[in-house]
Amino acid sequence: MSDASAHTSCHLPTDRAVRIYYDRHRHYFACCQVTRLAKTTGHETQILTSLRSLEVTEVATTMFRRWREENLFRFMRPRGLDAVYSYAKVEDNLTRMARTPPKHG
Repeated sequence: MSDASAHTSCHLPTDRAVRIYYDRHRHYFACCQVTRLAKTTGHETQILTSLRSLEVTEVATTMFRRWREENLFRFMRPRGLDAVYSYAKVEDNLTRMARTPPKHG
């Protein structure tokens, strides 16, 4: 399986219909449980979704892409992620010369 960012994975996704009951078992809503099995470790990850229009692989790749992004932000926040951008203005030196980088290929 490969996502739009070219991350490849060797997992076996599968799905099944699930009912989630509420109000003392009088009502339920239907959803789909997507389970991803990692072939190398045997670890299973379950995802519940109400989107029946997506393929199983689309649900899995979308969720794991989001989790990768969340983990990146969780990793970067204590390392100054918020300090990277600034609204400070710096005067430009209009007399400076800028080199054009060489073209490759």
